[in-house]
Amino acid sequence: MMTWDPDTTLWRIRLSGSHAEHLSNVLNTLFEAARVYGSAITVRLVTAESADGVVASG
Repeated sequence: MMTWDPDTTLWRIRLSGSHAEHLSNVLNTLFEAARVYGSAITVRLVTAESADGVVASG
């Protein structure tokens, strides 16, 4: 799930760790885009049990 927050000008994405190779590819792509465009990436890990109640924040 990916959403744009115009108030904070942040993209937010929620990724599942159940497919490690896909997760790795997505994170590598995000970090490469950040390097090229000078943006920042913040990763916050949460347990599967608490993931449904987590709201991503900048």
